[in-house]
Amino acid sequence: MSESEAPTTNRKSRIQLWALRIVIALAVYALAGFFGLPALVKWQLPKLASEQLGRQVTLDEMRFNPFSLSLSLSGLAVAEADGTPDAARIGRIDTDLQWRSLAYWGLVFSRLSIDAPSLRLVRVDETQHNWSDVIARFAQSASSPSDEAEGPTRFSINNIEISGGALDIEDRLVGVKHTVRELTVGVPFISGFPAEVERHVQPALSARVDDTAFRLEGHTRPFGEDLETVFDIELDALDVTPYMAYLPFEPAFKLLSGALSTQLELAFSDPKGQGPRLTLAGVATLAALEVQHRDDRPVITLPKVDVAIGLLDVFGRSLKIDRVLVEQPVIHLRRLADGSLDVLQLMPAAPEARTPETQTSETAFRVAVEQFQVSGAQFHFSDAAAPAGPFETTLKDIDVGLSGFVTDGTQNAQLTVAARSEAGEQITHEGQLAIAPVRASGTLTLSGLPLTHYAPYYANQLVGAKLTGGTVGVSLPYEFDAAGLRVAKGQLDLAKLALQLDAQKKPSVQVASLKVSGVALDTAARNVTVARIGSTGGNVSLRRARDGSIDLARIVPPSAEPEATTPAEPAWKVRLAQTDLSGWDVRFEDRAVRTPVVVDIERTELSVGALGTDLSQPVPLTLSAVVNKGGYVAAKGKVDLASLAVNMRLDVKHLPLRAFEAYATEGIEASLRSANLSLGGQLSVGAAAGQSTPPVRFRGDAAITDLIAVDTRANTDVLTWKRLAVDGLDVRTDPLSLSATEITLSDFFSRLVLSAEGRLNFREMTAAEKDSQQAAAAQAVAPTAVTSSSVMPGEFDGGASSAAAAEPVATATVAPPSPALPPIRIDRIVLEKGNVAFADRFVRPNYDANLTEVAGTLEGLSSDPTSVATLSLTAAIDHAAPVTITGQLNPLREDRYLDIVATMRGFELPTVSPYSGKYVGYGIAKGKLSADLTYQITDRKLTAENKILLDQLTFGDAVDSPDAVSLPVHLAVALLKNSKGEIDLSIPVSGTLDDPQFSVAGLVWRAFFNLIVKAVTSPFALLGSVFGGGEDLAYAEFAPGTHRLSAETTKKLESLAKALTERPALKIELTGQVDPARDEPGLREQWILNRMRDRQREALLDAGKTPPALEDIEIPADRREELLTEAYDEADFEGKPRNFVGLTKSIPADQMRALMLKNAPVSEADLAALGKARAQAVRDWLVGVGKISAERVFMVTPSARKAQDKDAGPSSRVVFSLK
Repeated sequence: MSESEAPTTNRKSRIQLWALRIVIALAVYALAGFFGLPALVKWQLPKLASEQLGRQVTLDEMRFNPFSLSLSLSGLAVAEADGTPDAARIGRIDTDLQWRSLAYWGLVFSRLSIDAPSLRLVRVDETQHNWSDVIARFAQSASSPSDEAEGPTRFSINNIEISGGALDIEDRLVGVKHTVRELTVGVPFISGFPAEVERHVQPALSARVDDTAFRLEGHTRPFGEDLETVFDIELDALDVTPYMAYLPFEPAFKLLSGALSTQLELAFSDPKGQGPRLTLAGVATLAALEVQHRDDRPVITLPKVDVAIGLLDVFGRSLKIDRVLVEQPVIHLRRLADGSLDVLQLMPAAPEARTPETQTSETAFRVAVEQFQVSGAQFHFSDAAAPAGPFETTLKDIDVGLSGFVTDGTQNAQLTVAARSEAGEQITHEGQLAIAPVRASGTLTLSGLPLTHYAPYYANQLVGAKLTGGTVGVSLPYEFDAAGLRVAKGQLDLAKLALQLDAQKKPSVQVASLKVSGVALDTAARNVTVARIGSTGGNVSLRRARDGSIDLARIVPPSAEPEATTPAEPAWKVRLAQTDLSGWDVRFEDRAVRTPVVVDIERTELSVGALGTDLSQPVPLTLSAVVNKGGYVAAKGKVDLASLAVNMRLDVKHLPLRAFEAYATEGIEASLRSANLSLGGQLSVGAAAGQSTPPVRFRGDAAITDLIAVDTRANTDVLTWKRLAVDGLDVRTDPLSLSATEITLSDFFSRLVLSAEGRLNFREMTAAEKDSQQAAAAQAVAPTAVTSSSVMPGEFDGGASSAAAAEPVATATVAPPSPALPPIRIDRIVLEKGNVAFADRFVRPNYDANLTEVAGTLEGLSSDPTSVATLSLTAAIDHAAPVTITGQLNPLREDRYLDIVATMRGFELPTVSPYSGKYVGYGIAKGKLSADLTYQITDRKLTAENKILLDQLTFGDAVDSPDAVSLPVHLAVALLKNSKGEIDLSIPVSGTLDDPQFSVAGLVWRAFFNLIVKAVTSPFALLGSVFGGGEDLAYAEFAPGTHRLSAETTKKLESLAKALTERPALKIELTGQVDPARDEPGLREQWILNRMRDRQREALLDAGKTPPALEDIEIPADRREELLTEAYDEADFEGKPRNFVGLTKSIPADQMRALMLKNAPVSEADLAALGKARAQAVRDWLVGVGKISAERVFMVTPSARKAQDKDAGPSSRVVFSLK
């Protein structure tokens, strides 16, 4: 071999050697790659993995192509900790490592394919799951990361694909399982090479999560400087109900259904020097959401909610929502009996608030909502805590619109709301809203709200009543901000309101229409104003019960008195500018009185001016109404609410008073069948401060017309008049005063009836008279039977015939005056066409009389002590006997000044025959009465001058009456009647001297009975008052022991003869009386005188003179002792003193007289003869001198009175007795 060939051979050998080496290396590489490495990996990988995981790891097969660098693993599985297989498993892993990895100094994979991976995840309790042991092992073996910045790892994996993946999640704690199937992941590449890190990776993921399609696509630069990542997240109707189990609390509700669909874009980036950025945008849809309480009560149903998220910037703390559409949600809300809301029980209790340790200055999260729309919603609300029972309502067709909403307050959102309820109300709102700061404005409108539907909230405030109708409408323009709430031009409408009491069949309050307009509210200024309250067509019915309570007042429950608190804030200011009521009707029924009162007030028009908390200005008021069909009432003026003062014009026209009769006739058996009130004037009511009753004043005119009052017991009219008018009336209460220009009473009628029980109808109709005694009631009207014991001394003293020289008068002292009267002034009182009817049913037969044609005037009546009123009054009794009363008086003065003259002519006495029969025992056949009465009160002394003329008084037949007096009335009349048949007397009239009243019956019968009593008890006093002589005319006195008429006795007999001549019907009886105590000594004295006259007569005869009758012989004074001695010597009686020779002894004259008086012969016969002689002497004078017919003079057997009263006068007289 040549040297040239040797190197060539060596070179070939070396090449062959290297080729061999290479072949061997390749063979070894191939063997190691195809067989060694798979065997090693299949042996070591499960072993090492098992050691690392603490689990059994198995690998079914591993293949590797060392030339293509393709790696394939099949059946890689990890068992559970307890050895249960397939906690995790990968069906197959294929990857291709590229040889260019050597050039890039990094791993470059052309593809990575993972097929059929599966993972089983089991949650055991709150902290453990089936992989907890593996995680704990990794946590213990993990080394601390190096602080050196090595930069991104140099690798590149391309065409990453995961297919057929599965994930099973079992949550044993909550008993829920989740599945992920058909998991597919595709990532074009992931690279850590510097040249590739800025390239976007576009991963894709899809799966069926719990049988719901899920898709995720996007792009990312996981190793770029900004880490930009964007994912598109798509869900198609994900059932969210299983995820209830992962709530961090035990839910008190059930999520029956709910499907979530999304089309979202999630983006993340971290630009250098700008901070990270995480955003979310897209659309999320929640459909078929249904939530219930545990007891199956519904909470909310959401058919569909679409949320279009414009951009959620997590780190930028902002959220922009383009659109939120909520379609036909149904919400159920319930207020429980304890007042709480049931939805609050669905959520866990809020944790106790803890004071933050540090204050952060983070920017507030900004939310902007371009459009929020709720359409077709329903809201069901029930309230078990309503005061008056359960309440339920449903709002339908709820539409809510919100646009332009931001949380930072840079702009106002537009808010609209519309809804209607099943009960019929409509709710709308249009306005603006902002929350930073909170402010809102707009108009809230509520219409057709039925009040009855909401009765559970107010029914307890109505006791025994309920609302049966009524709708409310509200329009409320408002503004709300930090300063408070403001309302301007608000309006409230109330229509068809009906309030019905439980005890009534018809509503007691009805309001056809009521409008409150111009409502303004300012909570900051604490001010409320209302421009106007207007109402048309209202109706109110009130009823007063027997106990005096008003039915409508009882519907308000009594409220507890509030505790006194000190106001911490200024008081609210309230002002109502105007109130107008039109067409209102009020019906008032009063059952607290005997006869129910019903008052109907119709067509009421009321206008009230400004009302409010400011009471400094009076309130204008105008009122008009029709009362009980025909009456009209109107008032216009002002009311001061601070002082309750009133000043207004008051007009009343033809107000029927019959409806109010029960108030006037309460306790009275009378009925007001007709009466109309009219008045017009100014009414003033003063301030009531510090006074129990405010001062009242009325100035104007008043009239009551067509009055008819009926006695309901007999159903007869007792008082009527056509018109009672008061003109120029001015009445005050403080100080009390009364004045009037004129009072006119025309066409009036009054009926006075004395019942069969002796009670006057006007008094009997009153309750006070019900228990009065019959006799007392009868005495109040008619004269009663009297006896002599009832006649007061001096009652008949006075009075004389027209021929008498002096006329006695009756005088009495007026009762002390009452307290001073208030000022009273009545210029003129007029009576026209009056008639007073009197009927007495107490007597039998009944008596009836009429005072007709009553007319007259009283002018100048005043309480002024310097004034007097002028009276002029005319009337007639039964249209026949005229009556006039004239004069001056002032009953209001302290001295009760009175000076009046009353006359009556030709009153027919037979009309009062029933009284005569009852009280006298005889009727009156004929006769007339005339009277002239004069009454004067001066210095509080009453002087009455009364002249009575009874013409031709003749009694009729006797009447058997138990009440008749047992007196000789015929004698009394005979005593009073003159030769013309007249009884002409002046006697006092009975009655109250404080206020004398003219009464025909009282005048006639009181005078008549007094005359009878006078005639019976003191007939000679009566004759003496007429003809002179007084009471002494009843007898003729004689000197003791004589029957000779003295000059004084003769004068009496002259008066007696005159009386007997003027009273031809009288007869007289004469009874001679003696008094033994006086007349026996008198007879003895007369015996001595007669003995002395006899001696004087002898002397006269001896002188040749004719002596007069023995009793007429005068005894000369110079012969008295001589004649006494002769008589003594001639007298023959025992006991005369004698001398020693038996002759009569001379003794002094006084001893002679004493002895003669002692021995004068006087016997009982002498006394009887003296009495007879006295009577005979009077008879002889009356018949002979007095010219009295002997047939009218009778002598009665004389009597001797053996004893007499100490106080009685001497009995040596003739007593007269009239028959």
